Amino acid sequence: MQKCRMCGNPVEKNAALCPSCGVERICLNCGYKLDESFNFCPNCGELRSFRHINFTDYEDSIEFAVPIGNILKIKKKVLGPMSFNDAKKCCMDGWHLPTMKELSTIYKIREICGIEQKGCVCWSSSAAVGDAFKDQVWCFDFKSGTGGYCTKKGKQYFYLVAARSLQSLLMPDSVKEKGDGVFDGCDKLPEEMKERILETKKQNIEG
Repeated sequence: MQKCRMCGNPVEKNAALCPSCGVERICLNCGYKLDESFNFCPNCGELRSFRHINFTDYEDSIEFAVPIGNILKIKKKVLGPMSFNDAKKCCMDGWHLPTMKELSTIYKIREICGIEQKGCVCWSSSAAVGDAFKDQVWCFDFKSGTGGYCTKKGKQYFYLVAARSLQSLLMPDSVKEKGDGVFDGCDKLPEEMKERILETKKQNIEG
């Protein structure tokens, strides 16, 4: 017997799932479920590309104990289809359309985390590159696991994700913003940090 690296409770040596906390171990490259004996993925051959996933399953979303990349929460239901601009209107209260990298993560963990699957093409927030493609954005095909450009006027499905705010990443818990650029709890908060936080808030409001 050995201990789970997340909760510390006993777990079988080659177990892929901790019976106490439900943490599973997957390959970060392809999403294949691994057990503790693997130092490489038998599915794609990636060396030591794995992590434990510990999450709380709510009624309509999941929240990770430790963010995967920038992702803290994911809505379990795929939404749509609708146009890109209409999909953006659904992004409220800290939720946003995933980037292509975030969609790739959702694709890898969708089965383990119980995320709805339709094998559909989904909007991303990643803009297409080049003036000739200004009316297009990147989309992710959940059937093939590949990406491509889609016109914004078309109708696609989409997921919503939430990330830790820049403020929570930059500022200690003892420092709180009171509004209008006033910060309480730290008289020596660097001006550059204040500017970055306020600029991010401005972009979120205008976006």
